[in-house]
Amino acid sequence: MSNLSSVIGARSFGDDPEYVAKCCTNFLKGLRECGILATAKHFPGHGDTSTNPHSRLPVIEKSEEELQNCELVPFKSLINENIDLIMTAHILLKKIDEDYPATLSSKILTEMLRKKMGYTGVIITDSMGMGAITKNFSKFEACKLAIQAGADILCIPEILKRKKDVPELENLYRYLESEIEKDSTFKKRVNESVERILKLKNRLTRSL
Repeated sequence: MSNLSSVIGARSFGDDPEYVAKCCTNFLKGLRECGILATAKHFPGHGDTSTNPHSRLPVIEKSEEELQNCELVPFKSLINENIDLIMTAHILLKKIDEDYPATLSSKILTEMLRKKMGYTGVIITDSMGMGAITKNFSKFEACKLAIQAGADILCIPEILKRKKDVPELENLYRYLESEIEKDSTFKKRVNESVERILKLKNRLTRSL
């Protein structure tokens, strides 16, 4: 969240949690007045990193209590305002989940964001093509893990850059469809996402 972060830089409103929360909620109100859906990012907070997830996985040593007092403050404010979407961060918070980065962590997306913070909107991943993910997990594995963790939309812009990449996207669809048929728990998780996405689309339609 800090504006001193070499990774986030000027993309943050600042390094004071309360000030940032106030700026975020006012910005959200402005977007809504124009009928634009808003996304808060990158959960649970990317401002204390010096490693760029485009190349490799950042590791954060903060505890959940430390996050509560700083990074999570703006997110709490936006959740209270029913923010439309929240984007995940490709960062490893070792004191919360030492095995999976936030994007793939049910401890962070489901336990923390959904259950503890009460967020009921859509969770979208940051790009699944970043080095923080691709250098540590296979693409198919990472996509399933993200959905299992609580993500509703997978962001994979890299896969659509060229026509020759379309078969790769089709292979991913087939893989996920196969996993849905084999795993009833996974199917239930996907259906939950579908319901959230449809609600979001209905909200957008009403605002137009």
